[in-house]
Amino acid sequence: MTGLVLSELRRMWSRRLLRMMLLGAALLTVLIGIIVYFNSGRNQNDVEQQMSVQHQQAMDSCLRGEFGGPTTRLEGEELELVCNDIVGNFGNVDTRFHYRQMPEIWLGMSPLLAILALAVGASFVGADWQKGTMTTALTWEPRRIRLLGAKFFTVAASAFVLTIVIEGFMAVAMLPAAAFHGTFLGTNGAWMADLAETALRTGAIGALAAVVGCALATLGRNTAAALAVAFVYFAVVESLIRGLRPKWTPWLLSDNVAQFLSGSSPDPVIAARTTLEVVLVLVGYCALFIAAAMAFFKRRDIT
Repeated sequence: MTGLVLSELRRMWSRRLLRMMLLGAALLTVLIGIIVYFNSGRNQNDVEQQMSVQHQQAMDSCLRGEFGGPTTRLEGEELELVCNDIVGNFGNVDTRFHYRQMPEIWLGMSPLLAILALAVGASFVGADWQKGTMTTALTWEPRRIRLLGAKFFTVAASAFVLTIVIEGFMAVAMLPAAAFHGTFLGTNGAWMADLAETALRTGAIGALAAVVGCALATLGRNTAAALAVAFVYFAVVESLIRGLRPKWTPWLLSDNVAQFLSGSSPDPVIAARTTLEVVLVLVGYCALFIAAAMAFFKRRDIT
């Protein structure tokens, strides 16, 4: 089994698509890093002065009773206190890039990374069907379940690594902005633990997406079919379920993924679940896709 997995891993990482994805991700993160570098922190003084003027104008309007409510009935210090609460501190604006935001940035990247992982998983198996190499693989390893299991492991492990590598690109690309136009304040041990946990969670979702893509490509024997089914499910089917059967929402795949990544959900049922419960739901979906693909692959003629 080890030799089979290593063979599949070599095939995966020698693919042009994967290399192009990594190159494209590196270039995109560099571009984002340059944009953030030139748009953070450089006009901090001007922004503070502008916001200070706006704060004073808002305070004057509030003190004249133009905000309505209690500002029309109160006077003196009471009115000033209420206006301070209403207006807030307009001058407290920090345009610098805070490197401690990296976990949030990675979470924001996770939907795109999951789509890439799904495409990687679907194309890996879809290419075997379209190019006819699945037959060749079965002459070397005729045990179909063993072969497909190796492919599932390969796409899951590769997507996990790919997700973390791309997030690493982003972290490196943001270093100049934080070093010259920002701050590393707050990047302590607790932050490092949060960053590592975020990387593991997003990597796990990337692995899940790749497995789903691999299973759909096995069922449809085509990369495009797998991507089309995934798009229809997430863009159409889940929206219809939320509208027509809202009680089924706690079992939707995307809602549980969001809860696993961020720890929050608008649905109170999902939000009340522990991380372990959400993980069990996601593992259940993963097992269902794998079982369906293996049952199909075991019985389908390979031509």
